[in-house]
Amino acid sequence: MQLSIAALLNQWYAYLFLVWLIGLAVFYKYEKWKQKNTGESDNYLRLREDLFFDELNGVLKSGEQILQLKNLEKKYFCAFLQAEDHVLSFEYLLTYIHDYKNIEVLQYEDKKRVYQEMNVLRKMLKDFGIEISSVPGTGYRMELGESNRFKQQSRD
Repeated sequence: MQLSIAALLNQWYAYLFLVWLIGLAVFYKYEKWKQKNTGESDNYLRLREDLFFDELNGVLKSGEQILQLKNLEKKYFCAFLQAEDHVLSFEYLLTYIHDYKNIEVLQYEDKKRVYQEMNVLRKMLKDFGIEISSVPGTGYRMELGESNRFKQQSRD
Protein backbone atom coordinates (compact mmCIF):
# COMPACT_ATOMS: atom_id res chain seq x y z
CA MET A 1 0.00 0.00 0.00
CA GLN A 2 1.56 3.25 -1.12
CA LEU A 3 0.46 6.67 0.06
CA SER A 4 1.25 9.71 -1.93
CA ILE A 5 2.70 12.83 -0.31
CA ALA A 6 -0.53 14.70 -1.06
CA ALA A 7 -2.55 12.05 0.79
CA LEU A 8 -0.21 12.24 3.81
CA LEU A 9 -0.46 16.04 3.88
CA ASN A 10 -4.24 15.87 3.68
CA GLN A 11 -4.31 13.48 6.63
CA TRP A 12 -1.87 15.63 8.58
CA TYR A 13 -4.07 18.73 8.13
CA ALA A 14 -7.14 16.73 9.08
CA TYR A 15 -5.50 15.55 12.31
CA LEU A 16 -4.27 19.04 13.09
CA PHE A 17 -7.76 20.45 12.52
CA LEU A 18 -9.28 17.73 14.71
CA VAL A 19 -6.81 18.42 17.54
CA TRP A 20 -7.52 22.17 17.26
CA LEU A 21 -11.27 21.55 17.36
CA ILE A 22 -11.01 19.33 20.45
CA GLY A 23 -8.76 21.88 22.16
CA LEU A 24 -11.27 24.63 21.42
CA ALA A 25 -14.12 22.56 22.86
CA VAL A 26 -12.14 21.77 26.02
CA PHE A 27 -11.21 25.46 26.43
CA TYR A 28 -14.86 26.52 26.01
CA LYS A 29 -16.05 23.95 28.58
CA TYR A 30 -13.32 25.06 31.02
CA GLU A 31 -14.31 28.73 30.64
CA LYS A 32 -17.98 27.91 31.30
CA TRP A 33 -16.99 25.84 34.34
CA LYS A 34 -14.75 28.65 35.61
CA GLN A 35 -17.51 31.24 35.27
CA LYS A 36 -20.01 29.04 37.05
CA ASN A 37 -17.76 27.88 39.89
CA THR A 38 -15.45 30.82 40.51
CA GLY A 39 -17.60 33.75 39.44
CA GLU A 40 -14.99 34.92 36.95
CA SER A 41 -16.59 36.52 33.92
CA ASP A 42 -16.10 39.41 31.52
CA ASN A 43 -19.78 40.31 31.85
CA TYR A 44 -19.61 42.04 35.24
CA LEU A 45 -21.40 45.31 35.83
CA ARG A 46 -19.85 47.40 38.60
CA LEU A 47 -22.53 48.32 41.14
CA ARG A 48 -20.17 49.82 43.72
CA GLU A 49 -16.45 49.98 44.13
CA ASP A 50 -16.43 46.50 45.67
CA LEU A 51 -19.58 44.96 44.19
CA PHE A 52 -20.04 43.40 40.74
CA PHE A 53 -22.97 41.66 39.04
CA ASP A 54 -22.95 39.32 36.05
CA GLU A 55 -26.50 39.55 34.69
CA LEU A 56 -26.02 36.76 32.16
CA ASN A 57 -25.09 34.18 34.80
CA GLY A 58 -26.85 35.78 37.79
CA VAL A 59 -23.63 36.02 39.82
CA LEU A 60 -23.09 38.71 42.45
CA LYS A 61 -19.48 39.13 43.58
CA SER A 62 -17.82 41.18 46.29
CA GLY A 63 -14.16 40.37 46.92
CA GLU A 64 -13.99 36.61 47.49
CA GLN A 65 -17.71 36.41 48.29
CA ILE A 66 -19.87 35.00 45.47
CA LEU A 67 -23.63 34.55 45.28
CA GLN A 68 -25.44 32.68 42.49
CA LEU A 69 -28.97 34.05 42.08
CA LYS A 70 -31.57 31.59 40.86
CA ASN A 71 -34.21 32.36 38.24
CA LEU A 72 -36.80 34.38 40.20
CA GLU A 73 -34.23 36.05 42.47
CA LYS A 74 -32.23 37.07 39.40
CA LYS A 75 -35.36 38.55 37.77
CA TYR A 76 -36.16 40.57 40.90
CA PHE A 77 -32.57 41.81 41.26
CA CYS A 78 -32.31 42.82 37.58
CA ALA A 79 -35.67 44.59 37.81
CA PHE A 80 -34.42 46.58 40.83
CA LEU A 81 -31.28 47.59 38.95
CA GLN A 82 -33.29 48.83 35.97
CA ALA A 83 -36.00 50.60 37.98
CA GLU A 84 -35.89 54.34 38.64
CA ASP A 85 -34.50 54.95 42.17
CA HIS A 86 -34.41 51.13 42.50
CA VAL A 87 -38.10 51.08 43.52
CA LEU A 88 -40.47 48.32 42.37
CA SER A 89 -44.22 48.34 42.86
CA PHE A 90 -46.36 45.30 43.63
CA GLU A 91 -48.13 45.87 40.34
CA TYR A 92 -44.87 45.78 38.39
CA LEU A 93 -43.67 42.64 40.15
CA LEU A 94 -46.94 40.80 39.61
CA THR A 95 -47.44 41.99 36.02
CA TYR A 96 -43.93 41.68 34.58
CA ILE A 97 -42.21 39.12 36.80
CA HIS A 98 -45.11 36.80 37.70
CA ASP A 99 -47.11 37.48 34.51
CA TYR A 100 -50.45 38.25 36.18
CA LYS A 101 -53.06 39.51 33.74
CA ASN A 102 -55.64 41.04 36.09
CA ILE A 103 -53.99 42.77 39.04
CA GLU A 104 -57.24 44.46 40.11
CA VAL A 105 -58.39 41.23 41.75
CA LEU A 106 -55.27 40.39 43.72
CA GLN A 107 -55.64 37.78 46.39
CA TYR A 108 -53.82 37.67 49.71
CA GLU A 109 -51.81 34.72 48.36
CA ASP A 110 -50.51 36.83 45.46
CA LYS A 111 -49.09 39.52 47.74
CA LYS A 112 -47.81 36.86 50.12
CA ARG A 113 -45.84 35.27 47.25
CA VAL A 114 -44.07 38.57 46.52
CA TYR A 115 -43.50 39.17 50.24
CA GLN A 116 -41.92 35.73 50.71
CA GLU A 117 -39.65 36.15 47.67
CA MET A 118 -38.53 39.57 48.92
CA ASN A 119 -37.67 38.10 52.32
CA VAL A 120 -35.56 35.40 50.64
CA LEU A 121 -33.80 38.04 48.53
CA ARG A 122 -33.25 40.30 51.57
CA LYS A 123 -31.50 37.50 53.45
CA MET A 124 -29.34 36.58 50.46
CA LEU A 125 -28.21 40.16 49.77
CA LYS A 126 -27.66 41.22 53.38
CA ASP A 127 -24.07 39.91 53.44
CA PHE A 128 -23.28 42.08 50.40
CA GLY A 129 -24.44 45.28 52.12
CA ILE A 130 -27.56 45.50 49.95
CA GLU A 131 -30.80 46.32 51.74
CA ILE A 132 -34.34 45.91 50.50
CA SER A 133 -36.91 47.95 52.39
CA SER A 134 -40.68 48.21 52.13
CA VAL A 135 -42.12 51.42 50.70
CA PRO A 136 -45.63 51.79 52.19
CA GLY A 137 -48.31 51.99 49.53
CA THR A 138 -45.82 51.35 46.72
CA GLY A 139 -43.70 48.22 46.98
CA TYR A 140 -39.97 47.80 47.68
CA ARG A 141 -36.75 49.79 47.39
CA MET A 142 -33.24 48.35 47.03
CA GLU A 143 -30.26 50.28 48.38
CA LEU A 144 -26.80 49.26 47.28
CA GLY A 145 -24.87 51.18 49.94
CA GLU A 146 -23.03 54.49 50.26
CA SER A 147 -20.52 53.94 47.47
CA ASN A 148 -23.36 53.21 45.06
CA ARG A 149 -22.38 54.53 41.62
CA PHE A 150 -26.04 54.92 40.62
CA LYS A 151 -26.64 57.42 43.44
CA GLN A 152 -23.53 59.33 42.48
CA GLN A 153 -24.70 59.59 38.86
CA SER A 154 -28.16 60.81 39.85
CA ARG A 155 -26.65 63.63 41.96
CA ASP A 156 -24.72 65.01 38.99
